[in-house]
Amino acid sequence: MYKVFYSMIFLALLMPLSLEAQSTLMNLIPSNTATHTAQQSGDWFNPTTWTEGTVPGDAAIVYIPAGIEVIYEGSSNAPIFAIRVDGTFSCTQSTASDTTSLTFDTFVGTMNSVIQFHAEDANDGTILISILPFDIEAHKAGTSGYSQSWNAAAHTHFSDRAPHYQVTYDIGPDSRFKSYDKALLGNTSVNEISKVAVDDGAGILGRTAWDSTQLSIGFVTMGQVEVLGQEKTVMHKLSTDALKTATSISLASLPTGWEVGDTILLTPGGNKNALANAPELAEISNINGTTITLSGKLKKNHEGRAIDDLHCFVGNINRNIVFCSAKTDSTHRGHFMAMHNATNVQIKNALFKNMGRTDKSKLTDDRIWKEWVAPVVGNPYVSALGQECSQLEAPASEDISNHRGRYSIHLHHLGAANGSNMAEVTGNVIWGNPGWGITHHSSHANVSDNVVYDVIGSGIVSEAGDETGFWDNNLVVQIDKGHTTDAYEASLFYDDYLFSGQGLGMKGRGVVCRGNVVADANMGVGVVNFNAAINSTTRMDAAAL
Repeated sequence: MYKVFYSMIFLALLMPLSLEAQSTLMNLIPSNTATHTAQQSGDWFNPTTWTEGTVPGDAAIVYIPAGIEVIYEGSSNAPIFAIRVDGTFSCTQSTASDTTSLTFDTFVGTMNSVIQFHAEDANDGTILISILPFDIEAHKAGTSGYSQSWNAAAHTHFSDRAPHYQVTYDIGPDSRFKSYDKALLGNTSVNEISKVAVDDGAGILGRTAWDSTQLSIGFVTMGQVEVLGQEKTVMHKLSTDALKTATSISLASLPTGWEVGDTILLTPGGNKNALANAPELAEISNINGTTITLSGKLKKNHEGRAIDDLHCFVGNINRNIVFCSAKTDSTHRGHFMAMHNATNVQIKNALFKNMGRTDKSKLTDDRIWKEWVAPVVGNPYVSALGQECSQLEAPASEDISNHRGRYSIHLHHLGAANGSNMAEVTGNVIWGNPGWGITHHSSHANVSDNVVYDVIGSGIVSEAGDETGFWDNNLVVQIDKGHTTDAYEASLFYDDYLFSGQGLGMKGRGVVCRGNVVADANMGVGVVNFNAAINSTTRMDAAAL
């Protein structure tokens, strides 16, 4: 009876969030703005699939209604502005020597959609997905160079180049009090230090009138999503040291799926004072059992301690499904989010290169301290007042330039209550990100056998505190420090945390971690032991734990 009652409460709480998210996605790309609407199931590249009798091309706005499946297998460099899927979108490449390519600004899947990127069979080819910001205002003005006409609804709905500002704040000066009453009498306020106009061109910041939460320039779905690439063993330990000038390395076990031409990542040795000690990329020129011949000489030393059977590790960072940002400056990068629906979330064996735009080298600014509230857990020797003692609010949308939640892979509120479906994020590569690599947020998930390389802030993150699942056998390398704000004040005044170079960053403690390798990070594991803001109040489901 208890379990049934709890589940009913959880669903009642979840449904408003899900309905709000569904409305947000539908309003982001309304069906009445489409230049191309699928009228029957069929091939994307067949004109008869579309009501308009033409194949979507440059500047297209594509709508796939419920009950219709569109199959995408082919190569196109046409910059599609937007795709909305209520039905099924199936992207494949069944020929080993061929590449399926798709370029878009924004791709959304609504609650009942099914979105598939399948190239998992041995004879399948490559799928390349490029996320490219589209110049909305140039196209509306007729200067984009594209002949595709938008209707009046699209002209009215989509916009960019609105005034935007980079704002810095001084919050305080008082931040520590021994009681709520003393906090109310204290001297804490928010003051703008500077407000500088920012113009990122055809980018995310000027879209506030259309996209106030900065969801566009990315892939966002509430439906089922399957990204299934060809499997490779993710990492192997070296059987002996790999030293500078060497042209081959020896693995401790046989690699599976590794191929000539693949890029591999070698971790640094354990002695940080050793000469030429750093992560290194190399290319495979030959594979003979466990011996890997490289296309050139190593430039770094990768030394272990043979007497204890401790050696460095090697990860493979090639995959045959690739999601990448066509532009890599901070406000033009794409992101990938699955949210509010764990019916079927599988993200396996794909490369996410230069994705994510939440920047942990600076404070997130989408939440700013507003006032003190009575703490939920009072203990003045742990924090200012206890846990959850500050109320934050969102600034005006035109003043938010570093929005949280835009990462390479983001599992957003899929559900972590007992009985929730498990999302699968396995075998992937995150290569280059200014913020968190893989974000596990209020979800039940298996985040295992991934490579996370060259990110800022934290490699793999449990964001809210209620996450459950498994993080096993991940290789996490080169996790750099972000901004240097005091961790307590960053949490208290901005709800910002896990920015200090944690390989595994954990706000929750309900995730089982086994066999992970973290190298060249400021901290191997970082655990947040406080939650100062009431804006992020989630509780672990005891039954799930």
